[in-house]
Amino acid sequence: MSQKNDILARAPMNESRNAHAISLCKGAVFVLGGFSGKQRLNSVEKYLIKEDKWIQVAPMKDKRHYLSACAINDEFIYAFGGFFGSTEQEINDSIEVYEVEKNIWSMLTVRMKNPLWACSALSISPTEIILIGGKNTNRNGEVNLFNT
Repeated sequence: MSQKNDILARAPMNESRNAHAISLCKGAVFVLGGFSGKQRLNSVEKYLIKEDKWIQVAPMKDKRHYLSACAINDEFIYAFGGFFGSTEQEINDSIEVYEVEKNIWSMLTVRMKNPLWACSALSISPTEIILIGGKNTNRNGEVNLFNT
């Protein structure tokens, strides 16, 4: 147990990444996508907090960094938007959902109203996720409500 205002080093991820998304579901931390310094990632790692251990889980369908993610009902993790390329014209408008118990990602047929990167996602009810801010070539400060 650490003392107040203390930071302890924990086991490193299996794959170095930045510009990733993070979510808590079923008592584990999930880290999605990001950028390795060389390439965009679709890989997902699960951190078992009590064991201080990382394990690979099923990868997302799309490679993306600066994506947003949100868990809902302690059962599903949704991944929104992000970059799939290196320019502001290569912004992803897709939405994927991860079924934690089945370790399966599915691409939804619905798309984001506007492709966004670096927006924030938060579950506000058992069936709703609010997406706030982010950026694309023309917008920032948007607010969208997604019904699962």
